[in-house]
Amino acid sequence: MLLRENSNRGQHIVRRQRYHSNGQTLDKTNFRADRRRFLAESLRQAAIRSRNRTLEDRDEELLSTNDLDLLPEEAAYLMARKRAIEPYLLKQSPILLQEMIDEQQQNPGWRMRIENYMGKLLTEEKFAGTALVEVDCRTSLCKMELQHKTVSDFELFRDQAATEGPLDTDQHGKPEFLEDGSVMSTMYFAREGGDPEPFEEMHERLYSMVLDHKLVPDSSSAEKNVASQF
Repeated sequence: MLLRENSNRGQHIVRRQRYHSNGQTLDKTNFRADRRRFLAESLRQAAIRSRNRTLEDRDEELLSTNDLDLLPEEAAYLMARKRAIEPYLLKQSPILLQEMIDEQQQNPGWRMRIENYMGKLLTEEKFAGTALVEVDCRTSLCKMELQHKTVSDFELFRDQAATEGPLDTDQHGKPEFLEDGSVMSTMYFAREGGDPEPFEEMHERLYSMVLDHKLVPDSSSAEKNVASQF
């Protein structure tokens, strides 16, 4: 299950990277090469910002390397980054993702494919309680807003639709539970093909903000964010 139930209303839905699309295993050679280049630059920048920073408590549970042959320093860097951004991810990720979308050029072709896909999907009787509000696709990120008549309609879409077809990519989402019982949900997702770069960039931007002391910790957000991740 890619989008798990979140008992804390208004929290994010976070979907982790999987390296397949439409049931087919992807060639990881180019992906690993691109990932290594990105991580190498990230490591260099992190060293400049925090030359004396030490990496402690390398908890293996913070990072899964089942699908990536990471070098030890790469894995350590990612674990340290994940630990550092954990208290801020819930609140800051939609802000940073929206900033990234605003910086990118429109992609009408991608938007049309998503609109056509959703148009067909939402004609199914079981999704009658969900309506597409807006789709905004850019270079590497797409934002989709949906309205659900009830919480059950939202949960059905989350569990049976948001994990299929062109939506089966890296994604972050946020449901907003309204007083009338309806739900407004926002999804940010990457293009098909298993490319995690937009979300790597988002995490890196957030990590830079943490290292530069540009954020004030929210004592309540850490526990909420742990509950929302999977």
